[in-house]
Parts: sequence; C-alpha cells; structure tokens
Amino acid sequence: MGFVANATSPQPPVSAVHDDKEVDNANSISSSSNNNIFKRLSQTADQNNTTPSSPQAESIAGSESSEKPSFKKWFSFMSASTENLNVKDSLQKLATQSNYNLAYFRFQRNNREMMSKSAKDQESMNASANSLRRTFNEIKTGIEYTNNEVLIQSIDWEFWSRVVNDYSSVVTEQSDELLEHITVGVPSELRGMVWQLISNSKSFKLEEFFRDSRLQTSDFEAQIKRDLARTNFITNSPVKAKVDDLFDIIKAYSLFDPEVGYTQGMAFITVPLLMNMDASESFCMLCKLMTNYGFRELYLPDMPGLHLKMYQFDRLIEDLLPELHIHLKRQGVRSSMYATQWFLTLFGYKFPLDMVLRIYDLVIAEGIECILKFAINLMMKNERALLNLNFDELLNFLKDKLFYYYIVTLDANGVASTGARDTVSSIPDSTKPTKITSDGYRLDEFVSDSMAIEILPLTLKRYAAEYEEINRLEKERTEEIEDLRSKNGYLTREIRSIEAAYATLNREHVEIANEMVQGKVQIATLEDDNKSLKLQIEELTGRLQLLEKQSDTKVDFSGEISDNMGFEIQRTMQRNLEVMEENRRLEESLAAVEKEFSETKAAMDAMKKGHKGWFFS
Repeated sequence: MGFVANATSPQPPVSAVHDDKEVDNANSISSSSNNNIFKRLSQTADQNNTTPSSPQAESIAGSESSEKPSFKKWFSFMSASTENLNVKDSLQKLATQSNYNLAYFRFQRNNREMMSKSAKDQESMNASANSLRRTFNEIKTGIEYTNNEVLIQSIDWEFWSRVVNDYSSVVTEQSDELLEHITVGVPSELRGMVWQLISNSKSFKLEEFFRDSRLQTSDFEAQIKRDLARTNFITNSPVKAKVDDLFDIIKAYSLFDPEVGYTQGMAFITVPLLMNMDASESFCMLCKLMTNYGFRELYLPDMPGLHLKMYQFDRLIEDLLPELHIHLKRQGVRSSMYATQWFLTLFGYKFPLDMVLRIYDLVIAEGIECILKFAINLMMKNERALLNLNFDELLNFLKDKLFYYYIVTLDANGVASTGARDTVSSIPDSTKPTKITSDGYRLDEFVSDSMAIEILPLTLKRYAAEYEEINRLEKERTEEIEDLRSKNGYLTREIRSIEAAYATLNREHVEIANEMVQGKVQIATLEDDNKSLKLQIEELTGRLQLLEKQSDTKVDFSGEISDNMGFEIQRTMQRNLEVMEENRRLEESLAAVEKEFSETKAAMDAMKKGHKGWFFS
C-alpha cells in the first residue's frame, strides 16, 4: 500500500546558495578534517577577543554565505545572550564534538532527556538497562561455553560488549569505529538489546502502561485494523504473525499520546521494533523515538518536524548539489512532491525490510537526521540523469526510478550489472524487480555510500535557525495580512453605512426641492388671484363713485345700492385680507423651506468633503 502525506516545504531563497561550497559526491568533511576544524576553532578563539568580521565567522563555521550575515545572527542559537557576546567562549562552544558528530550529538540528547527525569525514574531506567546488560552477558557467556563457532566468528563480541556495557565511552572515544560497525550492521542477534541501550528506551513504567492499555479501548481501533490489513509492508513481512501485538502497540501509543493519536504510517516505524524485541519493549522504543528522536513532530497535525526536514533536505541539495537545486527549482519540483515518505516511513514504503533494519541501525545511533544522508546520496548518484529530465519525467523518476541505481540486474550472460544510467530511457521498467527483496539491492554499498556523506549537527542547527526565522517572518506576514483584511472589512462596512446615509440625504434633498417648487407655484397662483381681486375692487370702487355722482335718478336706489355695494365691498375686502394672510403665510413657509434647504445643502457639502478626504487619506 502506498503511503501519502500532504505536506509542503518552504523553499530556500536562491541568494542563500554558498558560492564556495565544494560539491563532493562522496564526502563533505572527513574525520581528519573534523580534527582540523577543532584546532582552527581553538586557535581562532585564542587569537580573537573582539567580534570578527562576518566572513571570518562564516569561514570558521564552515559555511560562507554571499549575504554575509553578522556573527551574532549566524550563531545566535549557541548563545543565550546576544548583547554581550564573548567570541572566545562562543568559538569554544562551537568546537565541541556534538557539533561535528551526529552520533555524539544524539547521545547527548538521549542523556539530557534521561537526566531531566526524576531520580526515581532514572533509577528505574538504569535498572532496566542493567537487566539488558545482564541478558547480553549471559548470552555471550553461553555462546562461549557452547563454543558456537558460527556466532563467535560472525560477531565482534569484544566491540559490542563495550557498546552494551559502556556506550558513553565508545561514542566519545571510538566514534569512528562505532560508525564503521553500525554501517556494516548491528548483528541481528544483538540488534534489539543494542537499540534499547543506545536509546535508553527500556522503562518498567512504560511497560506497565502498555500492559494496562491492552484492556482499554481507543477511538482509532477500527482505522488501525483497516490500515494493518491492507499494508503490504506488514502482510509480506515476518511480523505478520505478530499482527495482534502490532495492533496493541499502536493502540497503546494512541492512548499514551492523545494529541498525535494515530496517523497512517506509524506501522512502518513500529514493525522493525517488533521484529527485534517483544511487544512491551517495542512500545517503550516507539515512545522514545516519538518523544526524544523527533518522530512525534512528523505525525502532529501540522507536521512541523516534516516541514523542517524538508527544508534541511532542500538546503543540503542547494549547498552540495547547486546545479541540481537550480534545475529542480526551474522545473517547479519541490521536495514535498516526492520525499515526504522517505522520512515518514524511513524508506519502508519502498525498500525491503532488511534494508529498513540497516537504516534503523543508523537512526538509533545518529537520530532521524541520518535519513538526510540516504536522501542526499540518492540525489547525488542520480544527479546526471535528473539534470536531463523535465517536470513530468522528473517526478516519475524521483518517485520510483531514483532507487534503480542500487538495483542488481543480470545481463544476457547472467552476470550481475550495477549502476545508474544517465537517461531515463536507459532505465527500462523491466529492470524493476517484480518482487522487491534485499537480494535485489546492493544493500552494503547503499549504506556505505550514504554514511560517507558527512552532515554536521552544526549545519543542521543553522538550517533549523533559518527555517525558524522564515516561519517567524511568514507568520508575522500572515498575521499582518489577516489584520489588514479585518481592517478592510471594517472600513468596507463603514463605507457602506456612509453611502446609505448619503443616499438618504439625497432622497430628502429631492423631496425638499419638490416642496420648494410646489410652494413657488402656489405663491404665483395666489399672487395672480390677489391681482385679480385688486382689479375687481378698483372696478367696483369706480362703479360706486360713478353711481354716487348720478343726480338725475328718479328712483331712489341708494339704500339698496348702498347695502349691496357695502356687503360686496366688505366681502371683497375680507377675501383680500384672507388672500394677503395666506400670501404672508406662504412667504414665511417658503422662507423657512429655503433656509432648511440651505442648511441641508451645506451639511451635504460638508459630508461630501469629509468623506472624500477620509477615503483618500
């Protein structure tokens, strides 16, 4: 079954390519050069009492950069205080073995983790380790007593006795010999004990938790069973007879670490453990790998550990294989498209179990960081072929044919032929074994080539510091964008509110203008009526004066005329007063409306001016 993980890795900036980094397909730094580095660091520390220039600091660190960052920034992860940085002390700290030896660095991490526990837990773990040592010594004595020549000749009992009984001295004083033996492979008869003693994993307390957890239920039980049943890595391995124990171990861890719970792919790192120790010890070892070796960060929801490993892998390609780095970048191929399974399964999804066990030997001794050696080795061996491929062919090659380099094939005469080809067309699919077995790969050569690549803890620390800085800046940028989006949303709502108020004022302005027009029309009508009434009054007055002047009238109509005329005049004058009063009221109303219109217009002009200034500010 293929294991798929969705993860992306931030790509390093092109400017970070180190121009003076030598591309070496076998060794980046040899053991003897490490000693020279220690001497140079010590001599530099004695000769410098002030902060050196950036190029000097970068040269001491073995990683010169075209960006020339300051000494404090470059090595800030080594000092708690950056205000009063003592160069001599800092260089002495850099010259420690833990910065140049992954095995010693891992030993220190394991030792610090053990010392951080309570005295009672330390005593329990020491008792567990001593029980393993007793078992080893009993096995050794038994083999010597029975004179089993096969086991006596095939295992370097003297060396592995030192590893089992005093690993701290071996990793400190005989680190080269340790890596030589582990590169050849930990003897299968001793592998489980050696793994547990190197990692300080055996714990009576965790074993008790495991026994209790067998009686408990987990929310992930159905998913675990479904994945175990359909994973070829399990169904085609010797551990298939222990599938119930495998289920119990993974279920117990889901109860032990609820934040991680269960993630598809955990079986790939659990199966090798169960092949070399019993279920309770496998659970202890799984907990150790998760919590102290950094595997847990690979399986958290956001996969922070996987993103970091992808970044370190990208930076190593950039430094060691700059031409390939540029080619992959131009083709738009990211490491997250093909390399995530390498770290999540320790190559278990692709390689046979025997190869995974050899990889596991080195992971236990050097940490998960040694997976970078295997990954870089595969890229180095296939560099020429990769440089000739475009995007689609690159992905196909990186996902599948990258591993063809170490496949053993037979020519027409039945003679084994090995090695990679320069073009994908020269690697036919027919060369791929129908059934992947350890005999189908040049296993010793693969491990030896990978271990020849020197990757310094100091370099990985620097990459980690870069990654954290990139993440910090990206997080700040994301937060700033979210803040701007929030402010933009608020301002958008404010604009819509102002636009609604503006539309309301516009509507009111139209209504007031209509009222003014109607008022003016009504005033004009009343003025016409007033003029007409005035003309009638003048006409009647003239007629009255004419009648009063008539003297030859024989019939006395004065009373009737007087009464009718007086009534008509009074009515006309009363109407005239009413018209004049109505006219006065309308004029006052018009004046009030004009005043309100002027005030409204002034308010609208002020609002428009203020809105325009705020919008363009």
